[in-house]
Amino acid sequence: MVQKATREEMNEQFIEDQFFEKGNEGLKLRQILMTILAWIGFFVPFALVLFPILFMRERVIIFEAFQTVLRMFRMLSVFLSLSLA
Repeated sequence: MVQKATREEMNEQFIEDQFFEKGNEGLKLRQILMTILAWIGFFVPFALVLFPILFMRERVIIFEAFQTVLRMFRMLSVFLSLSLA
């Protein structure tokens, strides 16, 4: 016969996450917004480099575009190192 576990037994066996519990709308909203901002921050440098290369080829000097990307990634690394400290 299969024995059913109670909620308390399940809580002891598994990890709980406040994000998936009922309520906590403020936490959910804050984490979703931070995730969206993180993804935007991840893709913006690539878009800023690829857009001129793909759509303005005759006016873009490729070397300058890559220098700009290197500067942006340096600034991003400084920002991330400050925010994680």
